[in-house]
Amino acid sequence: LSLYKNLLSGEIPSVLATLVNLTELWLGANRLSGPIPPDLGNLVNLEVLGLSRNRSLSGSIPPELGNLANLTSLRLDGNQLSGEIPPDLGHLANLTTLRLNDNQLSGAIPPQLGNLANLSDLKLATNWLSGTIPAELGHLPDLSELWLDANRLSGPIPPQLGNLASLTSLRLNNNRLSGEIPPELGNLANLTELRLQANRLGGEIPPQLGYLASLTSLQLGHNQLSGEIPPELANLVNLEVLRLEANRLSGEMPPGLADLPNLRALLVWGNQLSGALPDALAPVRVTPETGMSPPFAGPIAVVLTEAFGGRKFDQPTEIGAYPAEPGGAGRGAFVAEREGRILLLHPDGGEAAELLDIRDRVLTTGGQDGLISVALDPRFEETGHLWLCYSVQDPALWARLSRFTVDLQDRRRADPGSELVVLDVPQPFLGHGCGSIRFGPDGMLYLGLGDGVPGGDPWNHGQNPGTLLGSVIRIDASRASADAPYAVPPDNPFVDTEDVRPEIWAYGFRNPWRMAFDPATGALWLGDVGEGDIEEIDLIEAGGNYGWNRLEGTRCHNPPDGCDPEGTVPPVAQYVHEIGCAVAGGVVYRGRAVPALVGHYLFADWCTRRLWALPVDGGDVVEIGVTPRPVSGFAADAEGEVYLATFGGAALRIAPPES
Repeated sequence: LSLYKNLLSGEIPSVLATLVNLTELWLGANRLSGPIPPDLGNLVNLEVLGLSRNRSLSGSIPPELGNLANLTSLRLDGNQLSGEIPPDLGHLANLTTLRLNDNQLSGAIPPQLGNLANLSDLKLATNWLSGTIPAELGHLPDLSELWLDANRLSGPIPPQLGNLASLTSLRLNNNRLSGEIPPELGNLANLTELRLQANRLGGEIPPQLGYLASLTSLQLGHNQLSGEIPPELANLVNLEVLRLEANRLSGEMPPGLADLPNLRALLVWGNQLSGALPDALAPVRVTPETGMSPPFAGPIAVVLTEAFGGRKFDQPTEIGAYPAEPGGAGRGAFVAEREGRILLLHPDGGEAAELLDIRDRVLTTGGQDGLISVALDPRFEETGHLWLCYSVQDPALWARLSRFTVDLQDRRRADPGSELVVLDVPQPFLGHGCGSIRFGPDGMLYLGLGDGVPGGDPWNHGQNPGTLLGSVIRIDASRASADAPYAVPPDNPFVDTEDVRPEIWAYGFRNPWRMAFDPATGALWLGDVGEGDIEEIDLIEAGGNYGWNRLEGTRCHNPPDGCDPEGTVPPVAQYVHEIGCAVAGGVVYRGRAVPALVGHYLFADWCTRRLWALPVDGGDVVEIGVTPRPVSGFAADAEGEVYLATFGGAALRIAPPES
């Protein structure tokens, strides 16, 4: 019985349990809701049970499904199932496929799953699973894909996983795993993908990973790995992606690593490497005197100079102008760091003052959370209000919009105890939460919010304006209080629209990493980070649907072919992943230092560090340089001059070649 991919709604009828001769039941990709009937455990001849991607199936997984002795495939992914994984599933001796990913399952992974000797596909990713990875999973000789990513798993990686001789894909990224990478993983001769990034792994990279001759993707970034990069990694001739960024690696790059024949992405920023980088990592040479790029030989010539006296930052996420004295005198700037600190700086450098420290409440477990955006209230001179968006787990996971207050008699310090929580947006998983806080020319607060999941948007948040995830919201926070944190402006496009959140200004975004108003026209520009193919620049319209996850840029995503773009707003510009991998949205240049840049929207790519200028009145995008480090954000000062926040080094200022 296959009713797959229709528009069926309501609950799964228990009467289906009377079809005792049924061998396959496909009800996936519908709109079914409610619990899974425990009576389905009576279908003793069932070999396939497919309930995936209904989005609204809820409740726990019935332990009675463990009675289906003939079951070979159990697919419950892409729903809202909660509770623990029943150990009873360990009785399904014939099971080859078990997909429970993209739900809200919690608790530990049952060690009984190690009894499923025929299992080849085990996907438990994107849940709330905790505890350790059971060593018993190393007893599955036919296992080909093991996906446990985007959970809350802790403890070490079991060395027994090195026994999985058939494994081709191992994803343990975006958890809280600690300890060292087991050298036994070097035994996985068929492995093509090893993803361990965004954990708390330490120690050295095992040289045994250089034995994985079939490996095409090795991702170890955002951990605490130390020591040198093993020269054995240069033996991985099939490698296409190598990510080692944001660790504590030292020493020089091994010879031949950047020359691997199939390598298309090599990220090593945020370490302590020494020596010259290969040309593949430095498309614009870095001068030893300043550490900066020389003028770029393009149609618009600029240089990137170190700002704030060359003071270096670890993971800066926001830069902004700051009136150090009443009336805007004593011009300074603030720099927000991802871990939860905001520093005050003089343009010429000098000692930094700590404006605010909320590291005790900011969540920085994954690679895309933390203190993401900061903005001064448009009436800061009167109120001293400072607005923040950051990740918090209290106890659930939230993208939190809060207001803090600065003592206007001593502007060097904001009171951490002055926090007023204005809005908590629940997130099912780490990643794609806060984007940017920006105040518009109308005085309203605009906030970009991602789709709340690491990838794929399995719950369709981008196309569901009933949630704030995947949207740009517009609220009136001018009279925010504990009793009335904000008001919805009556001219918002979806006020009084059924099943739509009235706060939404536009929707259909994946990860709107940085937006900015053009100070000359009031137009709102946004860079939306793509999934696997397209990065896009959007010009935001009230009520606009920007396509995700139906579209990625102008390409179909869900479904991958034959999607309907009707009713969506296409991007102003886009680029494919052969050019870059993650857009960092910027600002419109309205300064005086570089006249040729006036009226250009500036943006960059995180991976390739390429810097582009897009004429806002139409015309071709031009490349104006390559930054020495990844760009996390842009800012303009009171004169319209542009600054770039870069991970692992000094902030940069765009200047003319003669400066």
